[in-house]
Amino acid sequence: MEGLYEVRRLTSALELGRGLRNQACSLFSSLHEAGLAQGRSLPAIAAVAVYVACRVNGLPWTQTDVLEIADCDRSLFRTTLQAARQKVGLELPPRPPASFIPRLVSAVDAPDEVRTRATEIVQSLPVDAYTGAKPTGVAAACVYVAAQERSMSITQAQLAEEADVTTVTLRSRMSVIEGVLEER
Repeated sequence: MEGLYEVRRLTSALELGRGLRNQACSLFSSLHEAGLAQGRSLPAIAAVAVYVACRVNGLPWTQTDVLEIADCDRSLFRTTLQAARQKVGLELPPRPPASFIPRLVSAVDAPDEVRTRATEIVQSLPVDAYTGAKPTGVAAACVYVAAQERSMSITQAQLAEEADVTTVTLRSRMSVIEGVLEER
């Protein structure tokens, strides 16, 4: 089936293991059997299945990461994800910002001490400090604050691009984080 081939292609491109690939294939089959394929793109359903499998397993792959290699656009992906939520009651767990820190630190070639400090910062934040915020933006702000504490030259623009947020979002999250850190 074309859709299962697409799931395998996406999981291979994202370098995901066999277990996650099988989980995404199973989810694709469930969505297909639930009638989601009628009038929808199989590559979009495959992309949704891979994204959901990553999310359920706590992997830091974002919609943007999946869409960079998927054979569908953002609008079609989001419409298909929404339909999957409605049709099969698909629930997605919230994404903890800490799960994005290693990836961001690696992307900007920061040392492990920045990763360690950024993780400490995010874990010290009360949940209401970032509820409703994009987790990649919170993680990027924590990495930036940690890098600044260690006088590392990482720009807001670099981190914002890697986190797929704007520099305005990054500064907004930094403001909240710095406020919380100052209270301590």
